[in-house]
Amino acid sequence: MTAQNAKTVTYSKKHKDIVKSGICEIRRVLFGSDSAETDSLLFCLDYFLDPYYKQDIPHKDEVFTLLEEFAVTSKNAEQVNDALQLLNYCPRPLPVLEKNFENIIEVEKEYAMYVLHPDT
Repeated sequence: MTAQNAKTVTYSKKHKDIVKSGICEIRRVLFGSDSAETDSLLFCLDYFLDPYYKQDIPHKDEVFTLLEEFAVTSKNAEQVNDALQLLNYCPRPLPVLEKNFENIIEVEKEYAMYVLHPDT
């Protein structure tokens, strides 16, 4: 990617509020038609899911499941990669990703395999 094609992704209080409001709003944005909003929400989710930031949301397990669903249904390689990166924070098995592995876009399958089996 050249510097001319680089994009900047940011998030705001609005995105934090979406995450805090619950799984329905997160789903609406992730699976919506506004790609820029999806990018921003995925970036915002890093703040809530990365243990470094010490944030906690009561619906964290549901967010991980939603990210699994997103990773196996989205056709946007960058967004799938972002979702897979977030799934690295998940301390539990990833059954949706495992069961639907064949649905992951080809370019992200190798990384998805790493996320599923990081110790191999």
